[in-house]
Amino acid sequence: SIGCLLNYLTKIAIVTFFDLKGGLLGKFKAVEDESAVFTTMSTDVDEQILLTGDSLGKVSLWDIDGFWSGKESLKEPFEITNGWKVSLCPPPLLGSWKAHLTEVVSVTFDSKREHIVTAGFLGALVVHIPHAWRL
Repeated sequence: SIGCLLNYLTKIAIVTFFDLKGGLLGKFKAVEDESAVFTTMSTDVDEQILLTGDSLGKVSLWDIDGFWSGKESLKEPFEITNGWKVSLCPPPLLGSWKAHLTEVVSVTFDSKREHIVTAGFLGALVVHIPHAWRL
């Protein structure tokens, strides 16, 4: 099994994926704009899609279904961390959009993956319909 964790390192937020036996499998900065900072994340109920939000109000959907499930799925570039070969390659990006004027503080799917609900730093709660992607 694989676990997912949001890490804030030196003001840069990074999504990390761990093998539950103790090894780091992959990590990536889950933003498209280099000036943005990754602020929140969640997955769908089946843990196939990673939702992320950033400091510029953008929401992104990443296809994590089996992406770091084994050695054959690890992709370049790599770094070696504590003896583990760690992929720095992000999973496939399914789509992204500007959801809020400022920082996204929460993002989640409903239980049927029909809607994505986001909350912004200024207090706005928005319901999105991800029909543009085959989820």
